Amino acid sequence: SCSTSGRCFSFGYRLVFLDYRSYVVRGSVRDNPALERSVMMCNGVSQWVQLMILSRHTAQQRAQVLSEFTELLSSRSNYINYRRVYNECKGFKVPILGVHLKDLISLNEALPDYIDEEKINLSKLQHLYSNINDLLAIHSCKPPFEANKDLLHLLTV
Repeated sequence: SCSTSGRCFSFGYRLVFLDYRSYVVRGSVRDNPALERSVMMCNGVSQWVQLMILSRHTAQQRAQVLSEFTELLSSRSNYINYRRVYNECKGFKVPILGVHLKDLISLNEALPDYIDEEKINLSKLQHLYSNINDLLAIHSCKPPFEANKDLLHLLTV
């Protein structure tokens, strides 16, 4: 179940609202160590999944898994399949962080900061807050399993 303490951890690193906000403003994880490590960990998980697929015994088994993932992770219609499955998942889940970070940048660029050159665009701020808050919520969910310390060490090396 998810923690309600307000603490957010992404693969063991504390992430806060300002980490995501900094990314939106700068468009980079540089000088943002918590988010940079989270992206590195997501990339490590992705590489681990690739390794698990390639370790299947037959080419047919490997093709079956790559076919399923290809459909799920297709960028067609702005990742519609991934977004549908992701939104159906409840509790602990590992996001494709790149998709969500791209959404933050797109939202920041698409909507103006000000309306009528003098009024702060509260709708834009609300949308950014909502997207960032969703990311923070998933980082606070505890996995339904115990961490394998050897695997964690391998992924961090």
